[in-house]
Amino acid sequence: NEQMVQRLEAAREMGLVLRYVARFDANGKARVGVEAVREDHPLASLLPCDNVFAIESRWYRDNPLVIRGPGAGRDVTAGAIQSDINRLAQLL
Repeated sequence: NEQMVQRLEAAREMGLVLRYVARFDANGKARVGVEAVREDHPLASLLPCDNVFAIESRWYRDNPLVIRGPGAGRDVTAGAIQSDINRLAQLL
C-alpha cells in the first residue's frame, strides 16, 4: 500500500532497510512491527526462512549478541498449522 511504499522510500533515503521485528523488554512487554534498521544490523541481512535473534542490552547495545539459524520453512510451518487446525476441529 502507499503508506508502506513511503516508509520504504524514506528508509532507503536514510540508508536503512525495513524488517519485521519482534521486541521484548525487561518488563515483559512485547511488540511486533515493521522497523527501519541500519544496513549493518544483523536483521538487515536476514535470508528467507532464517531466524535471527539480536540480543541488545547495556553491554550489547552497539554490537548485539546474535543467534542465527534456519527457521522451519514453508512446508513444516504449513504442516504445523494444518495439525493445529485439525486439533482445534476435534475439540469443537
